Amino acid sequence: PGRTVDLLRGRQLLFSRVRHFVLDEADYLLDAGFAEEVDFLVSQLPRDAQALLFCATLAPKVRTLAARVCQRPVFLDISNPHGPSG
Repeated sequence: PGRTVDLLRGRQLLFSRVRHFVLDEADYLLDAGFAEEVDFLVSQLPRDAQALLFCATLAPKVRTLAARVCQRPVFLDISNPHGPSG
């Protein structure tokens, strides 16, 4: 995310027309210390952009991020045969 942050700050990249924002390996990015960068990226999104977070684990910090980024987050645990939770 660091390079994307640099491009946004340098006005070489704009998120003004982004409609879908996909953050893969969200848990890894947070564990690797990129929470500040992820927060900055999210702050640059238009209000109506759809954010999708993907990760291998549903750690509390990922749930917290999803609550901040997503309007109505749905958590899908593929090891849970009973379906998604809200």
